[in-house]
Amino acid sequence: SGGGVYINMRNNHSVCRCRASAVSSDGGASFGAVRWDKDLPSPVCQATLSTAGGHLLFANPATDGTGFPPLTDAPRSHGVIRKSVDNGQSWTRQLEITPRSPSVYGETNNGSFLYSCLVPDPLKDDSRLGGLLYSHHDAYVQCWPPAKACDANHSRMLALFVRFPLDF
Repeated sequence: SGGGVYINMRNNHSVCRCRASAVSSDGGASFGAVRWDKDLPSPVCQATLSTAGGHLLFANPATDGTGFPPLTDAPRSHGVIRKSVDNGQSWTRQLEITPRSPSVYGETNNGSFLYSCLVPDPLKDDSRLGGLLYSHHDAYVQCWPPAKACDANHSRMLALFVRFPLDF
């Protein structure tokens, strides 16, 4: 708000397993110092931002692992939407979309949360709701014979859409 630009970035450094952010007060011509946001745990993975509902929303797989093999190293799971009411300075509210999972490809997989996209505005059919599209690795659905929609482990990737209350 106020003409500022907030950016949120993957963090490939060992400072923390969290997101990095910076703010511009001149419309994006320059940015202030990078801040390591320990309130946003994250593997090195894509995340998404939105201002649907009037506040800054952020969604990602909220694990603190690398997201790379070995896949048991806190994989891309525990999908969470967080809300900031102070333009990204703090993230005081959260809404769990998928639970934390110890393995992406194991039997315990029910919390897979890979890539995601928050809808930029409230939903047109109900302005009290926001929307989130995310990819999910479905280890329970076996594809046989292997098809283009399946990965090397013969399991399927799904694109899921969830509607959520903006007043969480």
